[in-house]
Amino acid sequence: MFQVAEFARLTRVSVRALRQYDEAGLLVPVQVHAATGEDGYTTAHLPRLNRIEVLRALGLGLTEIAELLDAGDPAVDRVVAEHEQRLVDEIAQANSRLRLLRALRTLLADTDDLPEVEVRPVPSLLVAARSAPAGEDVTGLLAEVEAYVAGHRARSNRPPLALLADPDDETVTVAVPLARPVPPDGRLEVGFLDPEPRMACLVHHGDPARLGHVLQRMLRWLEHTGQRPGGPVRQVYLRMGPQPAGRPPRQRGDAPAAAVTELQVPLRPAGMRPEGTHPGTGPTTPGPRRAPVRSTS
Repeated sequence: MFQVAEFARLTRVSVRALRQYDEAGLLVPVQVHAATGEDGYTTAHLPRLNRIEVLRALGLGLTEIAELLDAGDPAVDRVVAEHEQRLVDEIAQANSRLRLLRALRTLLADTDDLPEVEVRPVPSLLVAARSAPAGEDVTGLLAEVEAYVAGHRARSNRPPLALLADPDDETVTVAVPLARPVPPDGRLEVGFLDPEPRMACLVHHGDPARLGHVLQRMLRWLEHTGQRPGGPVRQVYLRMGPQPAGRPPRQRGDAPAAAVTELQVPLRPAGMRPEGTHPGTGPTTPGPRRAPVRSTS
């Protein structure tokens, strides 16, 4: 049995805090000497003290802590897990904002060099696709679709991709290639990406967050060659490729700098008018756009 000061020294909890816990009925010491009334603690107090300290670190008050301790260990574990997940989410969001800021800074270092773009045909592709608001995490969306496809053992050996809608559409569609059709589940659709006879392809090594920089380099190439974009931009994740069943395409902890992405821009045939224009007029409000994935039915 240890005196209060001794216990405080070895647990790194102040005597004042121990007195507060005692007064609140959270951690009641035992008497070392009945005659003097001197208080003390034993190692049996450690598990409860540790729970109190963890909950205090989360910003909970003594009354809330008392209620959780009375509810039992499952309640304490649940609250700690919830706070931990919130911190993980906040860190992920902060890292995402930091990556975006660093990517945007690359636009300040303007350069006129032309990228090495390959123009080639891209065949029709059977995919399972999921659309979401443009701000959604593409990695998480792909992981969801990959898991669904893996559950049906229908994954092909082609890399996954994202279809980038026009900014005004405010949507993004991720697609996982299939070896055979699978049933849609309400949020996922199954169908074909149309073939593209002429696709301008540019490979990017590094963080996919630098998409804006890569797109602007592609824009310089299009201007230099007199080509015009003819459809939704595709972002193909070459580094990911097909994954073993049950494993998402790329965990958040993977180094973005190691990623390899191919930007694909469909080229419009010569003489074809830009979307949203009419002969002899300027731009108009775009009408309904073709769905990115053509149904198998």
